[in-house]
Amino acid sequence: MKILFYNIGYGRGHTGSILSYLKRLDRFFYTSTHAQRKVLDQCVALIDEVAPDVVVVAEILSGSFRNQQLDQQAYLKATVVQTVLASAIDSKYGVAALGKLPFHFGNGNSVLSFVPAAITPLFMSTGRKKLVFEVETKGMTMFSVHLPLVEHHRQAQLLELVKHVNDCQGDVVVCGDFNIFGGVRELDEFLAATNLTLAGAGEATYPSAGPRQQFDLFLYRFKNSQVRPTVTVLPTQASDHLPVLLEWEL
Repeated sequence: MKILFYNIGYGRGHTGSILSYLKRLDRFFYTSTHAQRKVLDQCVALIDEVAPDVVVVAEILSGSFRNQQLDQQAYLKATVVQTVLASAIDSKYGVAALGKLPFHFGNGNSVLSFVPAAITPLFMSTGRKKLVFEVETKGMTMFSVHLPLVEHHRQAQLLELVKHVNDCQGDVVVCGDFNIFGGVRELDEFLAATNLTLAGAGEATYPSAGPRQQFDLFLYRFKNSQVRPTVTVLPTQASDHLPVLLEWEL
């Protein structure tokens, strides 16, 4: 089983360095379809090479005046080699008025599954970024998160997520951009409450130009305690985050 998580930064092509942000400052306000396609084509090449079962994408645009109404999810679905069997995209902000503001409209997260899957959007009650996807496939339940920038909002969402995780009977994976500026110690209570394990060995994923912080990660709980998944941080620099791949034998 392979799960790929990638925060693509809305296809703006930043690499996380100060110079990158300054040189492409205009892309925070407007990004041409040409620039986006260059980024999305790198994402497609990565997906085609890795051949994951499920791809989780953070910071993807469903279309707005800021990106010439390009539906980035539709572009990925139409361009990848594998057949997409299930997919979903939704606003990061839920049904809140925030998602209708000019510089928030169209901002979302998404899931592409190349295996049969049931995908359900959940919305946390705290924070600006509320969306969590629940994906059920192959006897596994996966939750994808994009946690808020404010620590007490992150903790509140993790606390709320505990019940969802503990309601699952089979294998469980939680992945996403956790924005843990305080480091993995922010996850201590969540890990203890859910019996999840942090996958990997502390691989940094942000910024992609000289990674220093571990924001993008996987947590897991498998019924077979002997199973040890592997984590690979991939070198694709299409965004200011690096993509991360979780892999294990079912």
